[in-house]
Amino acid sequence: MEKKVSIIVPVYNVSLYLDRCLTSLINQTYRNIEILAIDDDSTDNSLEILYRYQELDKRIKVFHKKNGGAASARNLGLEKYRGDYVSFVDSDDYVESNYIEQLVKTLEQHDADISVCSFYNVNQDFITINDYHCEICVYNEIDFLKKFLDDWTCGLIWNKLFKTHVIKGVRFKEGHKIDDEFFTYHLVMNSHKIVLFNKALYHYLWRDTSVMNNKNNQDIIIKDRLEYLEERYLNVKMRYPQLEKIYFENYIDNLLRLKSETTNVDTIRYIQSKMRKNIFFIMKSKISIFQKINILKNIFMI
Repeated sequence: MEKKVSIIVPVYNVSLYLDRCLTSLINQTYRNIEILAIDDDSTDNSLEILYRYQELDKRIKVFHKKNGGAASARNLGLEKYRGDYVSFVDSDDYVESNYIEQLVKTLEQHDADISVCSFYNVNQDFITINDYHCEICVYNEIDFLKKFLDDWTCGLIWNKLFKTHVIKGVRFKEGHKIDDEFFTYHLVMNSHKIVLFNKALYHYLWRDTSVMNNKNNQDIIIKDRLEYLEERYLNVKMRYPQLEKIYFENYIDNLLRLKSETTNVDTIRYIQSKMRKNIFFIMKSKISIFQKINILKNIFMI
């Protein structure tokens, strides 16, 4: 029997893009889907558009909530879904008509817990394809956690399909500018097999006004990212002690990199406080002497 797929779509002030997103979802070749559209108290006519599409297609279920951010909208979706598999689509993005079909097919053919497709980066001036350089790649959770350190796309919540058992007990961390990174690695740790295939089926719209690209958010995002990296390091090393060294090295590298990317004195001091907090572990760790010296210098340099 064909499995049901729940597609969770957080919505906030995206009336310019919402028609395209919803049209791409209701036209999926894989028909056994439900679309949970969570309006996060939009101030434009996004909710009106959602209700119109709900009348057109009964597979769309519209929920309206008090504004709380994309994480809280997705969490409501995780309380309401009824499918066997779960996928997330951002409401300013859109997907190919066979997006769900291919994700399901690849997941089931390889008896995987998570399937991952490639995607298009859509800029107003050009379109690029994120190339995974392999037709099919199959990972266990440990190898995919290693891949996390070199490939930022591993942490994306969209372009993936999840069996529901990996989501059980996991929720998005609210009150941050970034959502995916606090969430996705937990699902990987709850998995045994992840399959990645090199078909671009998701269109990620790159907007200067988005939360991630808004310059006014960058120092907040740096702090969010550091909180996530520290939390991820602690959780991964607890579950997989064999990954402790490479995850700690990655955390230290990110402390140095993020400090170099900001000129905000408060943010620099915040990063330095993280360095000081971990100085004992840094000195005792097996990271290179170069990293240790670099950390010591950066603790005192603004």
